[in-house]
Amino acid sequence: MGGHAYSKPENERARYISQLLTDFLGAGVTNVVDLGGPLATELAARDYRDKATDAAARLFFAGPVFTGVKGWPVLDDPARATITYQTDNADVAHRQALELADQVDFIKCIYDGEPGAPDKLPLSALKVIVVAAHEKGKKVLVHVHERIDLEEAGASGADGIEHAFRPEDPGSTAQARDVAALLAETNTYYRPTLVTWEQIAHNGEAGYLQQLLDDGFATHDDIPQITSRPIYGRQFPGIPRRTPTSVSTMPCARWR
Repeated sequence: MGGHAYSKPENERARYISQLLTDFLGAGVTNVVDLGGPLATELAARDYRDKATDAAARLFFAGPVFTGVKGWPVLDDPARATITYQTDNADVAHRQALELADQVDFIKCIYDGEPGAPDKLPLSALKVIVVAAHEKGKKVLVHVHERIDLEEAGASGADGIEHAFRPEDPGSTAQARDVAALLAETNTYYRPTLVTWEQIAHNGEAGYLQQLLDDGFATHDDIPQITSRPIYGRQFPGIPRRTPTSVSTMPCARWR
């Protein structure tokens, strides 16, 4: 939400987020979790809501996410650096996590990339971030790419896994069952966000919009708003386009 607010003038961002929270409550949503955004904007939004008199959904936010050097979501876009701590040093990450934990509701780590590559958060850094957050009584949620990322995050004490990992065999549920057992053993919650990946995979496809209409998830009045968005039809950063396959046979649509 903080990221979307950046499209507004600085003095309007807190009010904009407040209105979104009011709209969420109007739709029956009582809590909203922002998995990464500009800390100053999110703190301002919270302060705005503390003084507001209307009812709204409650906002929980992570502020800047921890990632590797030029890791997701920065890549080659310096403008995104404001929502990250880019690090390859465990000591620095530990200190930053201790400072951040006092200002946010939880800490988010991006554990995505090839092992040992500069854009991947080092495992040593992930471990000390978890230690620092837990010392402050805050949870750590981890974005993963491969199954091994999920396993290492769980072993490091992460409290939650965000987004589906890339499956070895998209047509089989065996790996998902195996991972579910692992998560139960480590008491780690899992939020695969498959609907989000499905929308990313089909971004710009007229047939997908028709499917949303047919299934009752969108109305004809929604379509102009959807297609007029700046990101409509654009390739998702860092994710190569692949030949679309059936949603029913692809557990993680992000990776098509």
